[in-house]
Amino acid sequence: MYDVPENSDIQHLVMKIYEDNNGIISSVCHGTAGIVNLKTKNGKFLVEGKKISGYPDSFEKQDGEYLKHFPFLIQKTIEERGGDFKFSKRNESYVEQDGRIVTGQNFQSSNGVALKVIELIEKEIK
Repeated sequence: MYDVPENSDIQHLVMKIYEDNNGIISSVCHGTAGIVNLKTKNGKFLVEGKKISGYPDSFEKQDGEYLKHFPFLIQKTIEERGGDFKFSKRNESYVEQDGRIVTGQNFQSSNGVALKVIELIEKEIK
């Protein structure tokens, strides 16, 4: 939430792996914050036109002190960048895959995201 989204070295490395090497980008829960600023070589946000999951803004404790310190809200930012933010009920596993981008709603989604990433790797190996 605080350092990764603004780190140009990480952004460059991730997009090099994704674009130049057909790599997979994955995130779970608040980790989706780490992909909101990624841009493709053509200057568009990576999430534009993609189905993306992460921790929904409506699930945050709206009067929570912690929320005042968030640099941005994940769902709102994904949507502002043209992404299609998807989620299900609270405390349920939910995984979205859009091409080589695999995202999960919450920690309950971690296993599903990992399995989907493995599936994509195995398809690439064959």
